[in-house]
Amino acid sequence: MKKSDFGVVSVIYAIGLGFLFMTLDLPDAAQTYPLVLISALLFVNTLYLIKSLASYRSNHQVEDDVAHAFKEFIPMQFLGVAAWIIGYLALMYVAGYYLSTAIFMVGAMLFLRVKPLHIAISVIVIAAMVAAVFSAFLHVPLPTGMFFG
Repeated sequence: MKKSDFGVVSVIYAIGLGFLFMTLDLPDAAQTYPLVLISALLFVNTLYLIKSLASYRSNHQVEDDVAHAFKEFIPMQFLGVAAWIIGYLALMYVAGYYLSTAIFMVGAMLFLRVKPLHIAISVIVIAAMVAAVFSAFLHVPLPTGMFFG
């Protein structure tokens, strides 16, 4: 078992329970899909917790991996991506989901030095999947923004 497992499992449970409480405020017809996803998240997290506890039970050791996990942490890369996310949220309000997501993905991946071909493939696949799943299949309205709404 690793020391970081405690934090990871706790954070995932907190996120899952937070989304669960928010989902219960939705109308009954809108609760099904989020409840399935939240249940799956909590189930997989519980499996991970059981695996970690079984590992501890077999060798009775807790490995301190926290320092190792952040050994290659690059603060400017983290801050740059955080800035892109804040810009993305602001742009979504103005330009809508599809345009702001495309701009965000291209900008963030260029910042992270991803190859242009991989960027193009990612943007096209994500846009197609979101349009197919959320717009066509689930009929979920996505933000249109001030310019297009």
